[in-house]
Amino acid sequence: MVEVVITTLIDGFPRLKPFYFNRKEVLVLYVCLFTFACGIPCTFEGGMYYFQIIDWYVSVVSIFFIAIGEVVAVSWLYGAGRLRRNVEEMTSSAPNLYFVSCWFIISPLLIFVSATLFYVIFK
Repeated sequence: MVEVVITTLIDGFPRLKPFYFNRKEVLVLYVCLFTFACGIPCTFEGGMYYFQIIDWYVSVVSIFFIAIGEVVAVSWLYGAGRLRRNVEEMTSSAPNLYFVSCWFIISPLLIFVSATLFYVIFK
């Protein structure tokens, strides 16, 4: 997992590479020290409560935002029609109207409804 973060930092910020990311070992040290510092509160007396808060808000709630963001980015910003044409170019057969409607309407609606129900039930 550290390698994913390192690669993302190096690829995402190419202008900073000569200044801060010149040696990969130093960047690995920075990332490891940062994650170590983020984990220290879990070792104290209230660490289990802190862990439960992180577990709840990071893994459960944010997955809905990530899912709706991906669907909106692909189907609405990139365009369901353009995605349909790209799939047709790659496979030489166009996806039917059901898939396009799933990309554009049904998936965002189901994700929104399930996130709302999850919030109401487990509030």
